[in-house]
Amino acid sequence: MNNNNGFTLIESIFVLSMFALVVSFSFLFVRPQMFYLDKQLFFSQFKDDLYYIQQYAISNHTVVSVNILPQTHRYYAKDQNGNYIVDRVYSNKVNIREGSQKLYFRYNTSGNINTFGTLFIDIQEERYKLTFNIGKGRFYVVQN
Repeated sequence: MNNNNGFTLIESIFVLSMFALVVSFSFLFVRPQMFYLDKQLFFSQFKDDLYYIQQYAISNHTVVSVNILPQTHRYYAKDQNGNYIVDRVYSNKVNIREGSQKLYFRYNTSGNINTFGTLFIDIQEERYKLTFNIGKGRFYVVQN
């Protein structure tokens, strides 16, 4: 009696090669998704931190200084007593550059920013412009 319950070597190699092919194509779709997630995470965190810093300055009646350090991919905020409010490290794929806005600014006790202008944010090949409006400390981001 013949026992034909197993697979031949050719059938096994064919199935493994198909599996390898499917897995290799999936890596093509993962890279753009990771870039998108890095970008979304950075902007979401940075905006939330700026809103939090502004609210902290208003609610605690204190001046809060924000300092962006692009060389170390870090930004932080301190109150006038030197206490850290926010201290973040962001992705090395993100590059923040000075425009008409300096990389150092302050929120006063009413939540207004002491200067206004534009910062440039480069994430891989995409460029964004973060603009601080005069008065009230409002800001917006647009793709450049």
